[in-house]
Amino acid sequence: MFDVGIELILEVPNPNGIFSIKSAYDLLSPPQSNKAIFELIWKTPCQKRIQRFLWKCANNALPIVESLFKRDILTDPSYWLCGEVETVLHCLRDCPKNKVLWRNLNCNLEFFNLDLEEWLLKPLKIFERKLLNIPWATIFSHML
Repeated sequence: MFDVGIELILEVPNPNGIFSIKSAYDLLSPPQSNKAIFELIWKTPCQKRIQRFLWKCANNALPIVESLFKRDILTDPSYWLCGEVETVLHCLRDCPKNKVLWRNLNCNLEFFNLDLEEWLLKPLKIFERKLLNIPWATIFSHML
């Protein structure tokens, strides 16, 4: 992170010209590279608990082995199911056990080559594609 002195925080007002806790929070928070994904998550036609899970995925906020390993909580970053390093993408998409499920839904090769943000964003944008008359965004969010 970066060092910000109290003098600098007090000099960063909100657009109205008034300092607030929110303006300080915005200054100290890392910038969000793409807010579109967060807007789509909250508009996805699924239960709120699934939306919260998608939000955690997009923010890398899941207690997966990789993040626990980086915090010295665990001593091995391997995924118990296959032995590879457990990341969000590996758990949800790249693990050989999960790839079978995605391939059965006719996911193309591009689907497996996207980074986490694009992988979440692209399927949530596709509302016209349907499987058994269910929107793809709904199927995708429930598959996770």
